[in-house]
Parts: sequence; structure tokens; C-alpha cells
Amino acid sequence: MNNFDIHPGAIQLSSSNPYGGGGSGFERTEWMSVSDFKNQVLYLKTFENQHIQALDMKKLNLAAKEVQYFDLQKAAQVVQLGQ
Repeated sequence: MNNFDIHPGAIQLSSSNPYGGGGSGFERTEWMSVSDFKNQVLYLKTFENQHIQALDMKKLNLAAKEVQYFDLQKAAQVVQLGQ
């Protein structure tokens, strides 16, 4: 998933650049996602939380009348290896 990440400071935009939104600053990858269409799972990670999170579309109520929100800023989990 990290093949296309833009690390902070790798790209700098001036305020005159049309992609800079009128303000200068550094670009970075905010989030990355991969879709598993066969199993209907969306995998994603954010800049703040590099652990991969999964959203199982089969478990969602896709006919819901209200917008569903999910907290993507959950604390990272440590996976113990070698046990």
C-alpha cells in the first residue's frame, strides 16, 4: 500500500500553484485505500494511523436512510509476533 505515498516535505507547492488552494505548503498522502471487490471489503490506512483497517461492506446496512460515520483515528494496535 505504501508504493504511492507522498511523504511530508517531498512536494512543496507555492501559493500561486493552482493545486495549492491559494496557500503554500507541503503535500502528503492523507489516506490510502484498497478495495477487495470479491469479498466486499475496503482496506484503508491514514497518515496518523498506519495500521490497516478493514470495512466489511457485507455487514453494513446499505439501505440506511442516514449517513453512517466511522472513526478512522482509532489508536494503533500492537501485534505480538513470535508467541
